[in-house]
Amino acid sequence: DWKLAADAAAQREVLSEEKDLRMFNRVLENGGAYTRMDGPPPAFVSRARIECVPVCPRDLSPVAIMARVGAVEELRRIGGMERTYRTLYQRLTAMVAGGIYPFPYDPGAAESPRVGDGILVTDGSARVTFASPNAMNALHRLGCRSVVEGFRLADVGVNEDAVELAISKAIPA
Repeated sequence: DWKLAADAAAQREVLSEEKDLRMFNRVLENGGAYTRMDGPPPAFVSRARIECVPVCPRDLSPVAIMARVGAVEELRRIGGMERTYRTLYQRLTAMVAGGIYPFPYDPGAAESPRVGDGILVTDGSARVTFASPNAMNALHRLGCRSVVEGFRLADVGVNEDAVELAISKAIPA
């Protein structure tokens, strides 16, 4: 459950004010994510894991901090999809802290067709290395009914110009 720093600080039963202030200051000073495992627990949990990520617009100091509060995970085996999602989460929070994401507003994007959420991960040659179930659903609605992992997006019917633009500019296209 994500909260902006102001909202998280207001939740006294979830976050302790003094520890959070130190943690938020540390995040602001270092410009990177910070995780604390000893925070006061949310309801029904014995220990909490609190992670803070600075929100840094391009070339600016942090303007906010995202706080993720959750249960400390017990040792358990995780599956391949969960492992992939965790890796993608780390990549996304690094992009937020580095000012790369969210992308700048594109006024032309409002006219672009939109589909449901999902994520496609590609390598440098636009070959799909991971497709989430929601991304596959979106591709099915666009008429692509084949397996995409291991194939280049252009080979499965995605507009090659859009793929090249997205890769060259490192933005959605």
